Amino acid sequence: MKELNGISDRVSHQLDIAAFTAQIQADDIASYHAAGFDIVLGKPLNMQSLAAWIGVAKADSSQGGRPPASILPEPAASSPRSDSGLDECSGSTNVDKAESLIDLNLIQQDIDYLGLDAVIEMLELYTESSQKQIQALGEYPRHAGTLLHALKGSSASMGLIAMANLCKGLEGGAYQDGEHQELLQLYRDSITALERQLNA
Repeated sequence: MKELNGISDRVSHQLDIAAFTAQIQADDIASYHAAGFDIVLGKPLNMQSLAAWIGVAKADSSQGGRPPASILPEPAASSPRSDSGLDECSGSTNVDKAESLIDLNLIQQDIDYLGLDAVIEMLELYTESSQKQIQALGEYPRHAGTLLHALKGSSASMGLIAMANLCKGLEGGAYQDGEHQELLQLYRDSITALERQLNA
């Protein structure tokens, strides 16, 4: 932060400095502002929020004003979790199941801004890293807090809302084998739902 403020002091106008974080509770945001950040951008960051902030920051900087204190993502709709993460009502459709697992709006935004090929590549990278995290969770449950936190953030960024919500719920407690099996099944169901959406 000190280096960034030094750069701001050397230029002819105020530079707006943004924090990008999954820690978006009110006290977290206050601590970022106390540290000197002008704005807090919350994960998962949608492109519209980022574009809005860049436009506001650019306009405000040229007019001597300040950008808004925080731009947080719109909360994703979540559904109650079941053992598999799927809606077990017999009349549900694949779309209903997908909506309970993935954030269709975030995925469409990513496709619109980045392109389908880039989103498919992101899914491949996510799958590779998350498989390692899930394997480590099974082998080293004492590191569950750190692993679940990382998995929560990457899942949210990919639009896998049920995975992110389950990781968040498991993050603070003792990680049990039954929870590992639940997480593993939800992971498989979520990847399948996202792959179907991308191939539609």
